[in-house]
Amino acid sequence: MNLGIASAGPELERPARVVEIRKAGHSVGLAGDELVVIGDEGEIARAPVREIAVLVAWPGLSWSASALTALGQAGVGVVLLGSNYRSRLFTWPLPGHRWSPRMRAQLALDPPRGRQLLRVLESVRDAQRHAVLAAMGKRTALKSLGEDRTGDGRRNRKKANPDVRNSGTEGRLARFYWPWLVGPGFRRNPGKAGPNGVINFGHTVLRIEAARAARLAGLNPGFGLAGSLDGRGLAGELMLPWRPVVDLAAAIFVATGHDKVDQRVRDAFARLFDTPLPGRQGPVQIRFGMEMLAEALAEGVEGTAAPLSLRLPALGDPSLLYDLIATPVAVPEAG
Repeated sequence: MNLGIASAGPELERPARVVEIRKAGHSVGLAGDELVVIGDEGEIARAPVREIAVLVAWPGLSWSASALTALGQAGVGVVLLGSNYRSRLFTWPLPGHRWSPRMRAQLALDPPRGRQLLRVLESVRDAQRHAVLAAMGKRTALKSLGEDRTGDGRRNRKKANPDVRNSGTEGRLARFYWPWLVGPGFRRNPGKAGPNGVINFGHTVLRIEAARAARLAGLNPGFGLAGSLDGRGLAGELMLPWRPVVDLAAAIFVATGHDKVDQRVRDAFARLFDTPLPGRQGPVQIRFGMEMLAEALAEGVEGTAAPLSLRLPALGDPSLLYDLIATPVAVPEAG
């Protein structure tokens, strides 16, 4: 069990901890204003509800109604993980049972405007992919794949196979992208644990940060810019510009022999989100950068701003990520 795998920076009005409860068979209750975890041996750990931003837990816990009520009233997100470290359930309550003005604007967003904003996010993701692969000595790796996005080739593939995502750039990346990052023998399979679980865990933490940033900006994390409640939602779209950086960190873990999610992996991912990365307008933390991105998107959704002009880290040297992984920092176990 671990309490506090990450904490937010000073820009927030209150601490924002990501709290993880790892072991099944425990019960979660409430004592005053504190969340309490209890096992067979008695109380294991506790944390003030007001300091929790997101609670990450495994199936097999029992919950008291008072604990769930307190988490809901505090607007705490709850994520249930599967054995492969992917989220099986992601909930984020809306205290007061009301939609904010920005959420109403998000729901009423004109589809062309939403697609325009989404294309900006995708273009930044693509630029980040190029930078990450260039940092790994694969500067021209995406050139041929990039051609899949243009002209008649895309239309012809759509006619031959309606599953454009699997037959186009994203589908081919699924086959080549991870072997390029990790090594020729690696195969990406999100359904598995082990090395794939390390990658899944990084993506899960990134999704948590994206959902939290969306909520801070007054947006609904589950409703996408293209106007759908699909599996990706706004949280998944906010992940796009930063995902290649997390991909690289996870790939470095796997390639250097850290092939399971242990405390060292958890700690390094937490530090990754707090560590300033070199950007075009100076250093920026992923966590703070995502909050700025969510706020810019909210202004775009409201129609009060032009399409986004993003200035995110363009990594030319992965040495900073290597240093994060190679320098373990002990995080004390709670309880």
